[in-house]
Amino acid sequence: MPKAGNTSPPSPAPALTRGLELLNFLRKNGGQSLDDLARHTGHPKSSLLRLLDALAQAGAVARDPARKLYRALLALLPLGAAGPAFDARIDEALRRLAEQTGATAEWYVPGEDGMVLIRQAEPPDGTVRIRARVGFLRPWVGELDAVAALGQAWFAPDAACAGFSGFKRDGVPSKLSPATVKIRIWAAKEDGMAADPHLNHNGVRRQAAVVRRARRPAGVLALAEYAADAPPHQRNGRLQTLRRVTAELERAE
Repeated sequence: MPKAGNTSPPSPAPALTRGLELLNFLRKNGGQSLDDLARHTGHPKSSLLRLLDALAQAGAVARDPARKLYRALLALLPLGAAGPAFDARIDEALRRLAEQTGATAEWYVPGEDGMVLIRQAEPPDGTVRIRARVGFLRPWVGELDAVAALGQAWFAPDAACAGFSGFKRDGVPSKLSPATVKIRIWAAKEDGMAADPHLNHNGVRRQAAVVRRARRPAGVLALAEYAADAPPHQRNGRLQTLRRVTAELERAE
């Protein structure tokens, strides 16, 4: 974040500018205490607290009460970079997936720090149980869910296989060995698809597929299913629907 002496023209909405700068700083630097933020930004703690409270209410920032550190939950990413025609096809694919499967359909693209959720469609029954919202960031290193496995396989092929976690049983986290991570990433590359074996701590699992344009990966299409709505036979049907819609998207190129 810029300190005093910055020669940029004044912002017409200084609080908004500082809030966006604060969110971007947290995204790039990980967990930060209020003292850290005051030292790095040069802003008074009282001003930073107001900004952090506003960002937290918007679901963009969270505070770890034990460590007293703030971290970013969202990432800012320009929309429409792929072009309006492709964006429209993605929106239609998301709508169809949500309608046909009853799960939340998501579209992720690679960002600087991981896979970013930039589009989403809810099932027509109007029941919303998936907490991830547009702007949600799945970091390159961390939880290796289906989206992260495909991201590693197709958008970060030279990344290390250490430092990942997963779930050994529904809702029970565990560290993953580099060998396990390597196998999951290899499988995601070979099949172009991945599926979470267990529910995460929010009671959600994902199935995901890479979408290619002109044989180059463009993003990841995913289905996020809530525990109560996902018996095994339904998960298999959803995976087949995801595979079919992905193939149709790629044939339209």
